[in-house]
Amino acid sequence: MKKNKNSSSSSSQIVGVIVYIIAFLASWYFVSFISRNSAETISRMQASVAISPAEVARKQSITSATSGVIAQFQLLLSAFIVIGAPKKGYVAALILNALSLASCTISVIARQAYSNIPGLIVPVATIILVTIIQLFTSKVNQKNAELSRNYEQLMETNRIIKEKDEKLTYLAYYDILTSLPNRHLFIEKIDESITNNSNVPFSVVLADIDNFKLINNTYGSSSGDVLLATYAEKFKILCGENVFLGRIGGNEYGFILQGNLSEANILNFIEKVQTILSEPVQIGSDIISATASFGIASYPNNALNSSDILNCINSAVSFAKSNGKNRPCFYEQY
Repeated sequence: MKKNKNSSSSSSQIVGVIVYIIAFLASWYFVSFISRNSAETISRMQASVAISPAEVARKQSITSATSGVIAQFQLLLSAFIVIGAPKKGYVAALILNALSLASCTISVIARQAYSNIPGLIVPVATIILVTIIQLFTSKVNQKNAELSRNYEQLMETNRIIKEKDEKLTYLAYYDILTSLPNRHLFIEKIDESITNNSNVPFSVVLADIDNFKLINNTYGSSSGDVLLATYAEKFKILCGENVFLGRIGGNEYGFILQGNLSEANILNFIEKVQTILSEPVQIGSDIISATASFGIASYPNNALNSSDILNCINSAVSFAKSNGKNRPCFYEQY
């Protein structure tokens, strides 16, 4: 896209330079024609009748004024083409005005028309002017190019910063291993449920995988990580959009179940989680399955804020583990 734009701009500049050359040469020819015609007219008038010096001076004045106007037109034309097409226009303006200067100089010397010497000022001034414009334009273009590079660098820096911010935000709220919401986001979700729907009850379930340290020691920590990630993927399918799922500890998963659910409903959900845990997972040459202890607490029956709710489910899990593991325990039942 940028290449096409540059190509179009270059083509426009070439067309502009061609038009400038044609206009300059046409005006140059017109000046020469007027000067030659005026000289011939004055010569015929002087030869045929007696003509006063005042009449000759008037005729010469008209010719000089016309030539001056056209010279000014050439100067403006040269200035505009250098502005519009800095490199190509400058070269064209320099060559044409140099030729004009040379032509005027030859004319003055050949005809010894020293009164026309002031006419040399215009092409000289034009050459100086277009050179100044070219130098100024070149500096402006360099500054613009530098600003463009700085802008691109700034945009790239902003992009990198944005990517890092997004990555940091992700790391702050999500677990790297399982891509699940972490403990921080899980707590925020509890607080959000309380704040936005203070009159709507919900239950929080903590699943703590039993003997996970033994699994790591037996099969290796990498196998333990694969097991946690595998369970996470299966739990995502189970929960869908109705249950908020998070990894809130090394081997702990949290579930937020919205609504005033009965114990039977909650136990039915936990049975599904237990079924997933009991399904053998093959990791390399090893086949691993696990169990979990569950702690359940409800808002607002057991606690009114996220901190107290977490304390309740942790206490319930501890009670379940101390009483045989692989079982659910409601906070109010012990």
